[in-house]
Amino acid sequence: MNHKQRGLSLIEVLVSMTLISVTLLTLMKAHLYLQQHSQYARQAIAAQALAENKLQQWRLWQLPEVSEDVWLRWGDGEEQVDGYVVSWQVESQLSGLVKNVEMSVSWQERSGKEQSMTFFSQFSRRGHTSD
Repeated sequence: MNHKQRGLSLIEVLVSMTLISVTLLTLMKAHLYLQQHSQYARQAIAAQALAENKLQQWRLWQLPEVSEDVWLRWGDGEEQVDGYVVSWQVESQLSGLVKNVEMSVSWQERSGKEQSMTFFSQFSRRGHTSD
């Protein structure tokens, strides 16, 4: 029985280890990148939900049953909700019958970087009767 057994040389082992190391580092970097972007996506979705909730509240103010006083005093403002800052600017158009709204939601990432999203909307007073 003549068996030739040949092991791996030191150079082959080093090349293999280098390739494995480079591959693992690349995978770790990709994982970190995806983790950061998924965190931003979660925060952006939460910011959008806050803005939509505020806008929905204002849509209810358009109803004819809501007093004119509520509609007229609707103006600029800011509030903090769960680490987010929601701010808005309201501009009246057409003798107060139309409101242009610019809303910004900002937050700070874990890394300390400031992020923000801006939304624009327009509302008109439904059921308004002018005197």
